[in-house]
Amino acid sequence: MVCAGLAAACLAVALGHPERVVVLLAVFAAARISIGWAPLDAHPSAHLVLALAAFVAAPWAATALKSSDHGEPVLGRVLAAFALATAIALRSRLRPWLGLVERGFYAALLAWLVLVAVRLL
Repeated sequence: MVCAGLAAACLAVALGHPERVVVLLAVFAAARISIGWAPLDAHPSAHLVLALAAFVAAPWAATALKSSDHGEPVLGRVLAAFALATAIALRSRLRPWLGLVERGFYAALLAWLVLVAVRLL
């Protein structure tokens, strides 16, 4: 998902405002790009901290970016729901579904990134 991190960094530069959204996109980008250097099997605590940063920053940015600023807060709420579902699946009997839930999060994230990028055109 380094590409998602790069896309978020590019989107942060392209948006330029609101400042909170730009910072959150930068946090997401840094976390997603860095997570490749902290694989779960070798550095589990670092991986989890970076994943937490990514799974908090992306929905927050997506819900904070208003429709008038090219955003789609509904997708932000979908991201937040998938982030919460990921945390629940990680710590419950739903663990076998964790991969599917994470993929739902990333599908919603990519949809939001593409939608905002297209609206910026």
